[in-house]
Amino acid sequence: MIRPSGCRAAVWLAPVLLVMGLMAVAWPSAALAQLPATRLAQLFPSGSQVGASTEVVIAGNDLDDVKELHFSHPGITAQPKMAEPGPFDKGPVAVPNTFVVSVAGNVPPGLYEARAVGRYGISNPRAFVVTELKQASEVEPNNEPEQATELAWPGEIAGRGDQNGDVDYFKFTAKPNERIIINCLARRIDSRMDPLLVIYDAAGRELQSTREGMRGDPVLDFIVPAAGDYLLKVFDTRYNGGDDYFYRLRVGTFPHLDFVFPPAGQAGGNRAFTVFGRNLPGGQPAGLTIDGRPLQKLNVNVPLPTGAALDELSFNSIIDSETAGLDGREYRLNSPAGWSNPLLVGVASSPVVLEQEPNNAVAAAQAIQTPCEVAG
Repeated sequence: MIRPSGCRAAVWLAPVLLVMGLMAVAWPSAALAQLPATRLAQLFPSGSQVGASTEVVIAGNDLDDVKELHFSHPGITAQPKMAEPGPFDKGPVAVPNTFVVSVAGNVPPGLYEARAVGRYGISNPRAFVVTELKQASEVEPNNEPEQATELAWPGEIAGRGDQNGDVDYFKFTAKPNERIIINCLARRIDSRMDPLLVIYDAAGRELQSTREGMRGDPVLDFIVPAAGDYLLKVFDTRYNGGDDYFYRLRVGTFPHLDFVFPPAGQAGGNRAFTVFGRNLPGGQPAGLTIDGRPLQKLNVNVPLPTGAALDELSFNSIIDSETAGLDGREYRLNSPAGWSNPLLVGVASSPVVLEQEPNNAVAAAQAIQTPCEVAG
């Protein structure tokens, strides 16, 4: 019997091992391959006024043949924007990724969801804002103070950080002692932007700045020191930019709610609460300040749901993981200047007992009867 030599065996074995190695490398890639999926990153502008139609451009990934936008309210509809036919077209053609969004007059102001539908299915949701105020969009270039976009208030203006390092300037006129709330929506409308707001006077002196406010977004409470023109600067704190770095500025003397006490009431019935904030119609001085700005307080009644109605947590803002499991109801305050931001009022399953002072020592401990929830 003739046996192959070691050299001939190695020559025969080498191609086999090479093929097996290539298969091992290629197999995980083949196993993990997936079809494209329609992904919606941005709608710009990110909202529209009640009863108005707005041209909206979408951006994202794998948006092939997107011809529909669906919204979470039947009163918000969209049609593709059509362009004049070319020499080889039989009729008007759709402008890629551009829609005319119409909001019916009976749609309540608030946050809604938008989804794109294309060749690769229906996309993830993105927030779409319906406002009772007039809406405008920033006009580029506005990276320098002398290029600032006119900000007509009260109103909402849509902006975005188009690229890394983008800075947006806006200019507005105000009268002395006006208390102007500049509420910047970014994280609350699915944006990656972490905005910083800065106010300058006409001479370029910085008057006020903030990156703090409501649920991760800045709110600037500007009490006008003198009549004149002012500049507002908006930029990302890390100077990032891109399709998903967009924001909205809601500017006016409308109410702004900071918190409510007690934070919850027993389910069922019209419960009494005190809201604390700024520009509250009929509000009284609260004796409290936030960032040096005085707060007002206002007594209100809020109807709290019970039964199956508690299963729906409808809230026109971002829901963090730590609050997602709570029962609650949204409260907003209306005024001639516009709607306030929403507050989440908790719904308790047991009676709510208010803390009674003095109770700073064991001997002065407040007696309670269980079951209950204590608010202090």
